[in-house]
This record gives sequence, structure tokens and C-alpha cells, in this order.
Amino acid sequence: MKKKLLKAALIGAMSMPLVAGEVDIILNGLSYHLDADEGYIEAPNKLDDKAQWVFNGGVGLSYDFRKNISTDGFSPYLTASWFQDCSDTPFYYAGAGVRYRKYLTTNFMMEFNAAGAIANGAVYDEFTGLVTDERETTFLPVANIGIGYKITSDYLVKANFTYVPENDDVGGTSGTDLIYMQVSFCF
Repeated sequence: MKKKLLKAALIGAMSMPLVAGEVDIILNGLSYHLDADEGYIEAPNKLDDKAQWVFNGGVGLSYDFRKNISTDGFSPYLTASWFQDCSDTPFYYAGAGVRYRKYLTTNFMMEFNAAGAIANGAVYDEFTGLVTDERETTFLPVANIGIGYKITSDYLVKANFTYVPENDDVGGTSGTDLIYMQVSFCF
């Protein structure tokens, strides 16, 4: 189910007309758990003793329906991605939302995003504090702030900072609110 959902979102985004719009290639990377005592202490890719910082490598794709990367204002977007969660198990999500982008200078921009995503990840057992072998599909609301620099009129590089609320259904949030960081290459 999860692979079919991710494939459908990726095929849908890739089959859209690329003449008008923006394609973002997403490199997933780093999570910061807001409650230091609630991080997944057994995280194999943790960067500190309490697993407050964890590396979560993966890739994704997003399609923004705006005219081009230089266009300010609101636009809808689609996104789908995969990464290794804090327990180093695959985590998938696909969703849609609205993005507001504002260029502060000719090349420097800031954007705000709000989306809803269907996520599939390993189940987190809140009683044992461990991730199980079971998988769960759930809804995750997300809010995102991005900053970016337009390299040329056709290429943009962004850093995204996404707030993900605690969700005890899946191990992807490790049982606490977190900030998830990504880098995107847009054209």
C-alpha cells in the first residue's frame, strides 16, 4: 500500500506539464526532537547521546503549480517522499497543501507552507519506548518554513524547516514534536 501510494504520487507529479510549474528534488536529512527526554534513544543514526539530533537520509519530489520559480504569492503543491526514520526504518509520506512565497530581494526568498500528508511508518510503542515490526498509516498535518536563493532564473536552492507534531501511531515522530530539515533543488 505505502509503495503504491508513493509511486502514484511520484508518477502524478512527474507527468504534470513541466513548462509551467516548479519541480523540487528533496534531500531529506535531519530531525531535531523538541523534547530532549522523548527522543528515540536507540536511534542508530543519532548525533548526540539523547538522540535529540538524528540523521534521517532520504529523497523526495514536490510539484508546485505556480507559473515559475520567480512567481510570488500563493500556490498549491503536491509532495511525496521517503526517508529512514529515527529507528532507521523506511518512512513514506505523500500529501498536498498550499505554499506562500515572497521574494525579499531579486534572488533571496522566503516561503510558508501548510499541508496534510498520509504517512506510513513503523509503529512506536509508547510503553516500551521501542519501534515495533508493525507498520501504520496515519494522517500528519505539517507546517513548513523555507528560505531559498535563486541561482539563475530557472534554478532555486532551498532549506526547509518543517514542524511535525507528535504522533504516537508511527515511529517517524519518535513520540515527540520535532523539527525536520531538508534541502531542495528546484527548477
